[in-house]
Amino acid sequence: MIAPWIRVTDYSFLFGPFFVGTIWIFHLTYKFGFYVYMLSNMILDGFFAFVVLPLLEKIKVVKLEKISRSGICGLMLFIAILIYPYQKWLESEGISFKKSSR
Repeated sequence: MIAPWIRVTDYSFLFGPFFVGTIWIFHLTYKFGFYVYMLSNMILDGFFAFVVLPLLEKIKVVKLEKISRSGICGLMLFIAILIYPYQKWLESEGISFKKSSR
C-alpha cells in the first residue's frame, strides 16, 4: 500500500490517467492563466466523471462504491487547484525544472 490514508479511489486512477491528464492540462494552459487552466480542467474532469466513468461502469471495469461521480470530479478539481499556486510558489522561489541546453 503506497499511502494507507488514501482510501478515496483506486491507485490506478489516482496515479494514472487522471494525474497525467492534469499535468498535461497544466503544461499546455499555464501560460494562458488560471481561468483557462481551470476551465480546461472543469471540461475534461467533467467529461471523465460523467461520460468516461459511466462507460467504464457499464462494461464493468470500475464500480463506484464510496464516492460519487460528482465527488470524483470535485476531487480532481481540488487537486488541480492545488497545483497552480504550488507552481507560482516555485517560480517565486526561483526553482525551475526546465532542461538546460548545453
